Amino acid sequence: MRESSASANGSFTSAMTLIEKGLTYVPKRYVLPPSLRPDGTLCNTCLPIVDLSNRQHPLLRSQIIQDVHLACKKFGFFQVVNHGIPLSVMDNAIDAASEFFDLPTQDKRHLLSSNVCDPVRYGTSLNHVKDKVHFWRDFLKHYANPTSTWIDLWPSNPKCYKKKMVNYTMAAQKLQEELMEVIFESLGLNTNYLHEDIAEGSQVMAVNCYPACPEPDLTLGLPPHTDYGMISIILQNHQGLQIMGRDEKWHSVPLIEGALAVLLGDHMEVLTNGIYKSVVHRATVNSEKKRISIVSLHSLALGKKVRPASALVNEQNILSYKEGGFSDFLDFISGEDIVEANIGGVFRNSDGHWILGYCMHIPNTTITEAELKDPDYAYMHMNLHPLQVEIDAQEVITLLSSSKAKYANILSDCRSVLRQLHDPVVTHIYREQHKAADSVAKYGANKALTAMTLFDSPPLFAESMVEADRLGITFCRRTTFCNLPTDSLTSEACSSSNPTMPCPVLPRASLLIILVIANQGRQMHLNFYN
Repeated sequence: MRESSASANGSFTSAMTLIEKGLTYVPKRYVLPPSLRPDGTLCNTCLPIVDLSNRQHPLLRSQIIQDVHLACKKFGFFQVVNHGIPLSVMDNAIDAASEFFDLPTQDKRHLLSSNVCDPVRYGTSLNHVKDKVHFWRDFLKHYANPTSTWIDLWPSNPKCYKKKMVNYTMAAQKLQEELMEVIFESLGLNTNYLHEDIAEGSQVMAVNCYPACPEPDLTLGLPPHTDYGMISIILQNHQGLQIMGRDEKWHSVPLIEGALAVLLGDHMEVLTNGIYKSVVHRATVNSEKKRISIVSLHSLALGKKVRPASALVNEQNILSYKEGGFSDFLDFISGEDIVEANIGGVFRNSDGHWILGYCMHIPNTTITEAELKDPDYAYMHMNLHPLQVEIDAQEVITLLSSSKAKYANILSDCRSVLRQLHDPVVTHIYREQHKAADSVAKYGANKALTAMTLFDSPPLFAESMVEADRLGITFCRRTTFCNLPTDSLTSEACSSSNPTMPCPVLPRASLLIILVIANQGRQMHLNFYN
C-alpha cells in the first residue's frame, strides 16, 4: 500500500509540518501519560567507548575483544571511535537526511506508506495510520544491502541524497561485518562464524528526524524499545539517544565527535542464548534543535533464521530461545493491529477471599501481546512471585510451549519471568469462572494510559461476582466453543450446540492459585484477564 487512505485524503501531518506552522504547544495526540514522559532523572554512569584503531593489531586486538565483551555484558551497548568511516562521509549523510526532511510535504508524499514491507517508506511517529498515541519524529526507511539492488528506489530528491547516503551506507555495512567478528570472538566463537550470512544479510536504514519540540517534557521521539536485528549502528548530530541500563535506569548517550553508537538487538540475544541481551532505548526531543539520527539496522537475510549458537548452549546455559528471522518480525508487526488494551487480575488468599485487584490500560500493543504481558506486569509492578497461574486465554498457554517465531521476543520475556518464579504451572480457566477478574480488567478501559489502579477491597462493580467466584458456583458458557476440554467439563456441555448449558466448575481446591508476595510469604490466588 503505497499511500494510505489517511495520507491520500490529506489528513497526514508530519512533525516537521507542525513546526513549520509555528506551533507553540504539543498537540494532544502527542502528549504521553505522566508515567511515560521523560522525567529528567538520569544515571551518571560512564558508558563504554571502544577504540577500534588497533582492531587488526595481532597483540593489541585482545584488549578490544575484552572491552567489547564487558560492554555487551553490562549494557548491550557501546560507542566506537577510530572505526574507519571518515567524518566527511558521516557529515554528508546527516546533511542529505536533513535536506530530505526539509522538503515540502508534497515532495515526499509519494513515499508515504504504512506497509512495513515496502522497501522504501516515509512516515511519522511509528505508524501514522494505526498509532493512537503519536511520537515526535518523522522517518524515512529504506533497504540498503546490497546497494545495487535497492539504490534506484531511494529518494531522488534532494539530488545529493543517493550519492551521500550510499557512501555512508556501504561504510556502515563494512563496519558491522568487522564488529560482528569482534563480538563473535568475545564469545569464544570463530571470527568467521556466519561470515557469509552476515555479509549478505539485511541492512535497513532508518533515517529519523526529531524536530525541535515546544514542550519536550510531554512527549518522546521514540518510546522505549529494542531493535529486532543483530546490531544497530547509530549516527546522530545532537544528543537525544538514551539507553536503559541493567539497573533499569536511563543513561543519556553523550555526543562524541566522530563516534558511532552500537546497540545489540533481539537477534543477537537469541544467537548468544541470552549471554548478551538486547538493549532497551528511547529517543528524547529538545526545544532548540532539529536532531537527525541515521540507524543502520543489521541482521541476517529476510528468509534466514537466527538460532542460538550451539557452542553457547550447555548445562550452565541451557537452550532458552527459539529461532526467528527478519521476515517473522515483519509478519508480526504487520499481522496484527496496534491497539490499546486492558489488563487486570485478582489476587485471593488460600480461602478464596479478596486480597488485591488491579487493572491497567496499555497503549501501542496487540491483543496477543497484551495477553502475554499481563503476568509480566503483575510481576514487575507488584513484585509478586506466583507458583501457579490461571489465565483465560488458552492460546497463550499454547504459545508458551511453542516455537512461534512471531512472538519469540515477548515469549522469551515471559519464560524468563517464569524461570525466576521457579517455573509455576500455567493453567487454563474459563473467563466465566472468574467474572470478578474479568470485570476488573475491563475497568482498565476507563483509566489513563499506563496508570495502574489497585483495589484493596472488591470494587462496587465487582462485589456481586466475588462471592460467587469464591464458592465456585455453576456458570453459563457465553461463547459457542470450548477453548480447552477438561475432565470437569463434559463434551456435551462444551459443544457448540449447547453454548448456554451450565458447566460444573472444578472444585475450588483444584483451582488454587498459589502466590508468595515478596517478603511476606502469604499464599494467594491469582487470575489474569484482559
